[in-house]
Amino acid sequence: MRFEVDTAAAATMAGVPTYTIRNWAARGHLQPLRANGTQTIYDADDVARVAARMGYLPELRDTEGPCCAPKCDRDSWPDVPIPLCQKHALAIWLHVTDMIEKSFTPAPVLPTSSVVYFIRVGSRIKIGTTTSLIARLDAYRTNGPEEPEVLLVVAGGRTEEKQVHELFKADRVRGEWFTPSAALLDFIAQRQDQDVRKLRSDLRQ
Repeated sequence: MRFEVDTAAAATMAGVPTYTIRNWAARGHLQPLRANGTQTIYDADDVARVAARMGYLPELRDTEGPCCAPKCDRDSWPDVPIPLCQKHALAIWLHVTDMIEKSFTPAPVLPTSSVVYFIRVGSRIKIGTTTSLIARLDAYRTNGPEEPEVLLVVAGGRTEEKQVHELFKADRVRGEWFTPSAALLDFIAQRQDQDVRKLRSDLRQ
């Protein structure tokens, strides 16, 4: 039976970084079995042999007798506390690793709620909505001549955004850009206690 491992598992098994496995393959020391999507698959036995040759794992020497697995006549591997050959030791290691990975329940991915933001850039205020404020700010920094200043971030989506746009339509310059009128600045000042940045870490820079 052949046991197969991907690059990450091969690196863990050999006790080396993943780039070392890739280097071994690139230099012809380790032959990949195949590509599985974005993963490269190796024979675990081949990984162990190359790792032993490179000094990361013990060679099959100084054994204390044959493997204790039924019907196995291979010599035991000196790197394990019980008499198991390299192949059966790898089989147990792969099985235990798989069981450990399955025992961890990943945290549920919660949907990111949208927010309505008020950002001053130069002499204008942008009133928009997004689910990724940090990315939006990065875009303004990259494409705009001035550093954006976040004035207010409140919970809401397209409906709330349109309501604010309608409320200050007299101050609209174009699209989502508005003149910082006294009424708009007062609206922002009165809602500072509703700013959600202090509650959500994904909105902080």
